[in-house]
Parts: sequence; C-alpha cells; structure tokens
Amino acid sequence: MPVAAGDRFGNLTVLRFADGVPKMAQKATFRCDCGTEKAIRLAHVISGVTVSCGCVKQKHQAPKGSKFGRLTVIDDTPNRDSGNRKVLCRCSCGVEKLVGVWELANGVTNSCGCIVIENARAMSLTHGEEGTPLYVVWHSMKARCQIPSAGPYERYGGRGISVCQEWSDSYVKFRDWALAAGYKQGLQIDRRDNDGDYEPGNCRWVTPVVNANNRGNHRTLTAFGETKTMAEWARDDRCAVSISALKQRVRKGRYTDEEAITLAKGRHVESVRREPE
Repeated sequence: MPVAAGDRFGNLTVLRFADGVPKMAQKATFRCDCGTEKAIRLAHVISGVTVSCGCVKQKHQAPKGSKFGRLTVIDDTPNRDSGNRKVLCRCSCGVEKLVGVWELANGVTNSCGCIVIENARAMSLTHGEEGTPLYVVWHSMKARCQIPSAGPYERYGGRGISVCQEWSDSYVKFRDWALAAGYKQGLQIDRRDNDGDYEPGNCRWVTPVVNANNRGNHRTLTAFGETKTMAEWARDDRCAVSISALKQRVRKGRYTDEEAITLAKGRHVESVRREPE
C-alpha cells in the first residue's frame, strides 16, 4: 500500500519522508501520540517492528487464541531459543511460525513476514518510473537544492534556491505538471527567474542551448553593436574561433569583446595592434 504523510501506524503518525518519496529502506519522521518526533526506518513501522517512539510498554503475554496483527497464537507452550520465549503462531496467509512473546506483545512482529513483502512490492509500483529520464530530472533537481554534498549545491541550495513543497514531496505531481507543460525527452527544466525557486510558475521546458543561455553565470559579449552570450557568438559566422577558444580569450582579459570574437586562431592581439598603419 502507498504511504503518505498523515498515515498512522500504531501510536505513530507520518510527518515527512527523507527525500520526498517513501522508500522502505529509508527513515521517515514520525510524531508519536506522546508528542515526540523521531526518525524511524519506514519498513520497521509498516511491519509493526516499531509502534511508538519507545514510550509504549506492553505486558509480555501471548495466550493461545490471541491475535497480533495477522498472527494467531495456536500453541502457547513456551519454546525457548537463546532465552527468548516463543509461541507457535499461524499467519492469515497460512504460514505457521515460532514467534517471540516479547516481539508479539510489543508489536515487533505482526505477520510471518508477508506484510513487508506486500508493502515493498506496492511501494515499488507506486509510479513504476524510477530511473526514467523524467525521474532523473526530478531527483537531480532536488539533489542540487537539498543535498550539500551534491556538486552543484553551492549554485542552487547554497544560495537559497529550493524546490516547492508540492514537487519535493511527490514525483507524481511533478510528472503531471511536466507532461502538461510540454515535457519531451531531451528537453531540460529551466527557471525563468534564475534567482527563483523550482515551482510551476517559474519553470518551463527548453532545449539545452536555451537553458545554457539562461544561466546566471553565462558571460555576454558585445560586438558589431550586438550583445550575445558566448555560446551564441560561437555559432555566429563572424566568430573566428571555437567556443572553448573564445572562453579562454575572455578569461585572459587581453582582448576587447570584438577582438576575442573576430581574431583568427593563432593571431595575438599584440601583433595585430602593432601592425603598421
């Protein structure tokens, strides 16, 4: 079954997920009925391994006929294994299994293991698009805004750029917006305002060239009375060098914009300026 913020498991209520998408192996933040907030592995809560922040204490009893989740005790004759008192239970799926009384009484175990398998399968089929190009766009967008160790973080999350809550919490909602906004494989997500967040009103789908030209750190050059980005000048017939050579000239700072664009490769500004009139 899909899990969402607000769902209850025992004394615990889901508040939020670590990366916006529920995954069995990851922790989520829960609020216990006692008021405590705690990060707990999602699989442990769904399977009944954890039913509270630790405040709930139950008596260690499991008499014959008692039910614990999907388990029914069918033989309460103690069976000890390494000091742990166990009783024989039958799961609703038909499997019989020895289960520790402490695990039953404290909600640690409430099935033969079938609940974990079913929920893992259901969660993996929530949208079935993990690894697709659009999913990678969504994941990368969140990483550069939310994960300090991500390479581009300094230029995004590091300067206050964030992903709106709706998209951060749900890939499906991001996907629905993307398709309605004209997404096609090969296009890139672009923010109209480079200082604005990733949100529906500020985002669009553009070609890689348009996206590159919209970057805040993209240098523009002015020549022949026209101002263009370096990428645009490199595609102009009047440009005598490649984009990499143009960037190198601009970085050195020894050329005017027009010289950087028009000087043929191998010709240095000093030699040109010293030519006799």
